[in-house]
Amino acid sequence: MSLPTMDATFEYEALMEEDAFRLIFLQPSQDGSAPIQCSIKHSTLSRYENELQNHYTALSYVWGDPNDICTIFVDRKPVKITASLESALRHLREQEPGRVLCLWADALCINQPDVLERNRQVQQMGAIYSTAHHTVIYLGLSTTEIDFAFEQLQLIQRRNPAPGSMIRLDGSSPEELKTIWNILGTCVLTKPWFKRVWVFQELVLSHDPWLQCGTRRIRWEKFCEILSAIEKQCTDVTSQALGTNNGDNVHHNSLLDLLSLRRGLGASDMRDLVFAHLGLAADYRQDPKALSVDYTLSCTQVFTGAARYMIEQGALEKVLEHIWDVETAHRLPGLPSWTPDWTLAKS
Repeated sequence: MSLPTMDATFEYEALMEEDAFRLIFLQPSQDGSAPIQCSIKHSTLSRYENELQNHYTALSYVWGDPNDICTIFVDRKPVKITASLESALRHLREQEPGRVLCLWADALCINQPDVLERNRQVQQMGAIYSTAHHTVIYLGLSTTEIDFAFEQLQLIQRRNPAPGSMIRLDGSSPEELKTIWNILGTCVLTKPWFKRVWVFQELVLSHDPWLQCGTRRIRWEKFCEILSAIEKQCTDVTSQALGTNNGDNVHHNSLLDLLSLRRGLGASDMRDLVFAHLGLAADYRQDPKALSVDYTLSCTQVFTGAARYMIEQGALEKVLEHIWDVETAHRLPGLPSWTPDWTLAKS
C-alpha cells in the first residue's frame, strides 16, 4: 500500500442508484496509535439484503464536539472527522493483518455538505440499520471501572450461555452486583449516547446491536437481561435508565406518540427531533410521501409541517396538549400557535 499524502483532498463521488450508499473499509493495524486508514466504496442496499458473507456493521455513536477534530486517511487522502468518530474507528479496528472491517458511519458515508444527498440518505437510514448484520453502539472511551464492569458482565454471560433463559447470578456476591450496578449507573448509562434523539431508530431497527466502551463490548440483549437480573438484587436500581429497551411496541406508535415520548432530547440539529422518528412511525410508514426529510427547511418549517401532518391525521387535540404545557416565552420564534416545540421537555 502506498503511503498517505497530505497534499491531496478527498472528494465524494455522486451516488447514482436509488438505494445507493457508501461503506467504509477500515484497514487493520497492530499499532494501536497508528493513523486510521480506510477506503470508501459505493454499494446498494438491495445487494446487501441478500448478502450472506462480507456483510457490513452499522455504527451508532455520538458525533461529539464539532471543534474537537482528528485527521484520518480515506483512500490515502486526509479527511477531518470528530474525535468521537476517530475513537470509534480506532477501537473497532482489527489488529490481525488482512482483517478489513466493513462499516457504515453517517459522518463519513454521507457527503454532509450536499444537502440533497443528505436528505435522501437520512430518508433511508432506517433501511441501512435494518439491513446491517450487526450494529455497534460505541459509547466512548473505557475506564478501569468500566473495564471491570464489562468483565463481570461477560463472566455472568458465560455462566448463562443459553439464549432466553433466566439469568442466574449465583457466582456473584451481592456486594459485587452492587458494585457492577453502581459503575454502570454512574459511568455507562449516563453516557451522552443514551440521550441522543437518533437512538430509537438505530437501536430498534438493528438486528444484532452490541454495546461497546473502548474495546470492551457485549450484546445489547444480553446487557439488558443481565441488568434486569441485577435489578432484582439491588433495591435502588431503576429500569428507567434503559428507556430504549422497549422495542416491541415501538413499531406500532404514531409519529405523535414517538415525539411525545422523546420531546426535549438533545440533538445537534433540532430538525432531527422529527426526522429521526420518521422511520419508526407506523402512520408515516404507511404514507412516506406525506412528510420528507429536507434539510433545506428551517427548524420552524419542519416542526410546522409535522404538526400539520399530525393534525390532518385527526390528532388536533393531542397536538394542542403539547402547546399548553410549556411557557410561551420559551418557544422557538416564528412557530405558529398550533405547532408544538419539540425542543422543550414537558414543564
